[in-house]
Formats: sequence, C-alpha cells, structure tokens
Amino acid sequence: MPPAADPAGPPGVRRDGRRVKYLILLGVLAAAALLLVAANAPWLTVSLRETGQDLEVRGADAAPALNGIALACAATVAAASIAARPVRYLLAAVLAALGAGAALSPLPALASPDSAAGTAVAAATGITGSVPDLVSRIAVSAWPAVAVVAGALVLLLAAAITVTARSWPGTGRRYAADPGAADVRGANPAGPDSRNADGAAAGPAEDSSRATDPGSAPADTRGARAADAWDALSAGSDPTAAGGGADDAHD
Repeated sequence: MPPAADPAGPPGVRRDGRRVKYLILLGVLAAAALLLVAANAPWLTVSLRETGQDLEVRGADAAPALNGIALACAATVAAASIAARPVRYLLAAVLAALGAGAALSPLPALASPDSAAGTAVAAATGITGSVPDLVSRIAVSAWPAVAVVAGALVLLLAAAITVTARSWPGTGRRYAADPGAADVRGANPAGPDSRNADGAAAGPAEDSSRATDPGSAPADTRGARAADAWDALSAGSDPTAAGGGADDAHD
C-alpha cells in the first residue's frame, strides 16, 4: 500500500513551510519580549508641585495586563510549534486576541496621562484628588507607543499563521505506528517460530506433524523413558531389545 501523500507538499515546499513557520514564531517571540521590556520600562515621569519630586510610572502600573499578555504570547508560540494543523488555527485566534489586547492596553495612558499617574501620585502624597492640582508636569516616554507597535505586530503575525499554517510541516512523524509492520504481524500471528525452512508460515499439516513427532514430545516424557532404560540396565536386561526386560524378569 503506497504511503499517504504529505499535505505539506513535496520536500522543497516542506522546507519553505518550515522556514516560514520558524520565522513567524520567532517574530512573535520577539514581539512578546518587546512587550515585556515595555511593560517594565518607565512610561510617565511626574513632577510633584509642592516638593518638586519626580515620580516614574512604569508600564506595569499604567497597563497591568501587559506582562501577562507577553507571557501568554510566549506560551502560545511553544504550543504552536508542535500543534497539529487544526490546533494551529485555534492558537492563531488566541494570538490575535492577545495582540489586540496588547495594542489597546497602552491607549488609556496615552490618552489621559493624569489618570494613569493617579495611583502613583496618591501613594507619594497621601492625597487623593485631582492630579493636575498636585503635579506640575507629566512627561510621556516612547514606551507606550512601543507596546502598541509590539501588540500590532503580534496581531499581524497571528494573521500570517492563519494564512501559512497549511504549509507548515507536521511533527512527531517518527513516532507514528508503521502500518506495514501491523500487516506482517497479522499475516503471521504465531510469530517467527511458526515458519518452516523456506521462510513460509507453517500450515495446519506441519503443526499436526509436530504434535505426532516423537522427537517433539515434552521434555518430561523423554526424561521418564531415559530413567526406565537405566532401571532396565541395572536389572541386567537390554532396554533396546523389545520385551527384553520382561523376559529377564520371567527368568
């Protein structure tokens, strides 16, 4: 029976699919690493009005979901690298949702820096109220925009997975069962011992001849006959002579 055709195509196509697969997955990992860096970098620098103290508001404080999104992207890449084709499309949808979340998370901090800095200002001053009354200046760094770009990159790469997943080579082929071996075992269930000298499987006639062959008698029976012969020799009779033992006994 000829082997089933590989859905990934001939070897050249499989090599191209493998290259595309790893480029996309490495791109997602790079975007996830960028999200982690952005989430732990300072997004806002706030100058307090009364003391002149400068406070830094990090991305994890302004957008708490970013660290979790970055780690989830890395875990999804690990799963996609070994997933079967139907699961790849599911993981691509997960990555798309994660990328959209990462791209949207920094937008509130960019749109309203006062609100993003409110928790840090309240912790530093002990006063909860209008942030503009307590601060003299809020500087926004480039890291929120970097997080938006990284999230958009994850979203685009998720779309690329959806388009190219069919051409990705499969995994785990070396562990698949060999149907040819199963056919051989089914044709000769009795194993190699049931084959004759020509290598063909032994038939019912050969099996029955084995059962009637004296040489194939059980070891216990052969041992009993040998013991009887030794007893006959001890009694002075010839065990090879038919009825010899009985004649000697009558004498």
